[in-house]
Amino acid sequence: MDKEQRVRYESLLRSRDFGVMHEDRFPKSSKGGQVFDVVAEVVAQIDREEAARLAARDEGYHAGKARTELRRWMLDIVATSRDLARDGAPGVVPLKMPTRANEPALLAAATRFLEAGASFSDELASRGLGENWATSYKAAIDAFAAHQGSRRNGRYSISASRASIDAAFKRGSNALRTLDGIVAIVLRGDEVLLTAWHRCRKVVQRKTTEVAVAAPSDTVPPAAPADTHEDPLKQAS
Repeated sequence: MDKEQRVRYESLLRSRDFGVMHEDRFPKSSKGGQVFDVVAEVVAQIDREEAARLAARDEGYHAGKARTELRRWMLDIVATSRDLARDGAPGVVPLKMPTRANEPALLAAATRFLEAGASFSDELASRGLGENWATSYKAAIDAFAAHQGSRRNGRYSISASRASIDAAFKRGSNALRTLDGIVAIVLRGDEVLLTAWHRCRKVVQRKTTEVAVAAPSDTVPPAAPADTHEDPLKQAS
């Protein structure tokens, strides 16, 4: 949720809790109680979709880490192949990173590097990748492939969750507008509860204060020309 949705969500939460606290005034069998149930359903829907969106976002983060790890392996293998080819090692062809940055191209090149690296496995091991470099590298390839599938599904999930959250907020807003009229009738004459309801319904926008900080300067700015006019603040005082 963005900032605007967050404050609207908090208003829905407070309104839902108001209905729970005063269920005696808005029983389940009444119109008011039924609309408060709608608000509760909306809150639950937003909670579910927001959790799904955050989970998909986390999967994207892990997919990015898997991509970075795979590229690190590939760059090490490429550098080693070039050094060996320059030194005239027999049968070693210098490898190149794929020019395309998309996922299928990277995965295809990574698999090709695994096969090519078998011809200079000892050199890779001796340069710091370890004797079991092929096993570790294959695990990095598999992790990248697995995360890419989840990432594609996650992108769809994020879009679907956002659409569902937008629909839930629209449904919640309609329910709250309906409740405004019902609450005003049911609580007529009870100024304390009416005031409490209005506070629950209020959407509080958080304001941020920006403070300008002057950047340091090595030069002294020229003095401003003298102001011949009287200071209006002094005149007011």
